[in-house]
Amino acid sequence: MYDIDALDCTPSILEEPVAYAPPAAVLECVDQLWGAEQKRRAGRLFDGKILSLTRREGSSLGGHFVSYRWWVAQYRRPELFAELRVQPLAVSGLLRVGEGLVFGRRAVHTTEYPGLWELVPSGGIDETARRPGGRIAAEAQLVAELEEELCAPAVSIRSVRPLALVNDRQTKVCDIAFEVVLDLPYADLAASFAGHASDEYTELRLVSSEELGTFVEEQTPGVVPSSVAILGVAGQR
Repeated sequence: MYDIDALDCTPSILEEPVAYAPPAAVLECVDQLWGAEQKRRAGRLFDGKILSLTRREGSSLGGHFVSYRWWVAQYRRPELFAELRVQPLAVSGLLRVGEGLVFGRRAVHTTEYPGLWELVPSGGIDETARRPGGRIAAEAQLVAELEEELCAPAVSIRSVRPLALVNDRQTKVCDIAFEVVLDLPYADLAASFAGHASDEYTELRLVSSEELGTFVEEQTPGVVPSSVAILGVAGQR
């Protein structure tokens, strides 16, 4: 299900021009699926732009920004990939605090893997990561997700190290996984999170290396598959 390639450096990502336009009938279908999802999510969705992977040559990547509603529609109707071609490029952190890893439980209203635990932070690359010359700053997106989702200050980051590209063949999502080490006690991180209304996660948990195997095996409904894949990469390095 996953293609995993270890990284020695952060991928170079360039924004490239959009080379196609879906037919009107497909876009009409997208709008219908988006409306249904908005109704299911009580209007919580925001139709921004996400980066879709279009080219990969080793650690050199290319992509262009597409409407988030395209991705939502394709996720609900995978056969739309033939016309929409959305391959979201995302970032995912393996967050180390003290002697443990931090997991977040996804809210039940999220589109992907509701209620499951995943490594944090995690999120698609949006237009805030755009830099001069068409460069896309993946690490900046990771830091933004850390601040937004967990309310952890950027100054608490001790180190960021790229781990792997993890490509999900089923959902078409390609995660750039990073190991992130914080100089912050978990109690402080938990307190910041508790005082911050997150729409993505309902709770956090610090899992020690000794507890990790049991945690992954015993959780109900489970751990997000891409997080399990990233844990496997981290364990080999």
